[in-house]
Amino acid sequence: MLKIDNRVASDMAVTKRQSLYLAGALPPNGWRHLLVQGFSDEPISADEFRVLDGALFGRFDYVGPFPVMIRTDEYEIPDKFEHDKRTWNLRRLALDRADVVFGWIESNEAYATIAELAYAPGKGKLVRYALSAELGRLGPNGNRRLFPEIWRTFSMFDCGIDLCLSPRMAFARLFSLPQADICNVPEQSAVYFIENNNTERIKIGVSTDPEKRRSELQTGSADPLRLIGSIPGGLHLESKLHSDFAHLRLQGEWFHATQELRGFIEVELGLRQPQVGPNDLVLDSCGNSIVPMNYVPKLFSQG
Repeated sequence: MLKIDNRVASDMAVTKRQSLYLAGALPPNGWRHLLVQGFSDEPISADEFRVLDGALFGRFDYVGPFPVMIRTDEYEIPDKFEHDKRTWNLRRLALDRADVVFGWIESNEAYATIAELAYAPGKGKLVRYALSAELGRLGPNGNRRLFPEIWRTFSMFDCGIDLCLSPRMAFARLFSLPQADICNVPEQSAVYFIENNNTERIKIGVSTDPEKRRSELQTGSADPLRLIGSIPGGLHLESKLHSDFAHLRLQGEWFHATQELRGFIEVELGLRQPQVGPNDLVLDSCGNSIVPMNYVPKLFSQG
């Protein structure tokens, strides 16, 4: 399911950067770190979301949302459920000033996200979305029976992509961004992936010049080092990836080069197709569509 009208192409041709809102949940170390340069999980107390200029691939200004502090009679606390009236008012104001809205649907109960995606078209915003195929509690296996219904519900709208593993690649595809643009952004730092082929290790670090950093590391290494690639991002993204792959950490910034880590890198660099299709669903004994119990995206089953 992917229907993009000519409005996208004409909008991308405009030299002035557009303002973009990213609809979806705001979990710690969440998916926005993969898209937004400088995004932070620190809750804000301001009366309006700040704007991050050129934070999305140098092409879009990010207008929100951000994690929010809510006020009580005595103190402020983070709005972990994102359902407070003040939280919604801040999101509504950000949606009002956004030119474009992109939604990443990763929960079976994406009530706030649905509200955002319903509000935006009424304000004349260009809306695109993608459904996450991530495994775990929030993905297809989180509720094997409910997820196909969520899938069918969103499939009624002709402005998105079905199950996809990467919000970056889904965003690039929906907004027709060239591969070079989402992997290399001038004057922005990047998270790089450098591999030691002899020891099956991959270094995840951050630099403004990944190839120069590889050369520096090579000077102190007897083994040949290869720069697999890099994606735009700074210390926040580096921290997220170090946390996501902590179970593979060997020493410092070096991680075991498993199929899991290689698969992630290849998806983010656009070297593999991360989308899966309706044929991955099966029928249970009652004829209901479900996600197989041991469902694994095709990405990780390839050689």
